[in-house]
Amino acid sequence: MSFGAGDLLALNSLLTENQEENERSSAGNAGAITPASFGAPRRVEQEAQAGPAAKKKKDPKDIWDEDEVPPEEAILPEDVNDARPRPKYDMYYRQAVGTEDVFLGLGDRHPGSSSCTHMTVKVTFPGHQMKDLDLDVTKHKLRAESRSMLLAIFLPMPVDSDGGVAKWDPKKEQLVVTLPMIKDEW
Repeated sequence: MSFGAGDLLALNSLLTENQEENERSSAGNAGAITPASFGAPRRVEQEAQAGPAAKKKKDPKDIWDEDEVPPEEAILPEDVNDARPRPKYDMYYRQAVGTEDVFLGLGDRHPGSSSCTHMTVKVTFPGHQMKDLDLDVTKHKLRAESRSMLLAIFLPMPVDSDGGVAKWDPKKEQLVVTLPMIKDEW
């Protein structure tokens, strides 16, 4: 089937007449349907309809509200303009090894970091006490700071920040943070 130039011109004139009629009829309509008319209702309208009863109940044992905790993106690495020096830190991996792994080689563990279960970060803050420090840990970031020093690093593996343990060693003036690693997200 082939179309000539005349056929295409006739089709074009039919379509343009139809469009002009649609534009004239919709111009008189105040409540015309627009692309914004389709889809789910706006969030503001939903919240207004739900009212204050839709808000979450506050747990009396909570230390802070969820809206007070900054998102992970808000805990930024070191600010370029921050003049505070970076404290010395070391990062270690830890794994649970049994005698069958060490002496017999029967277990499925090997010395690589993929067999490790925990990550330990040791940060030395000379001349500081525990009350001077602030520690924030998220799934991918660690930020330890005092008034005179700042350490903000990205962690090499995702960690469970809620299952971590932080201890202060006053003799060495060292903060020891042990974090369980999340293996499912490697």
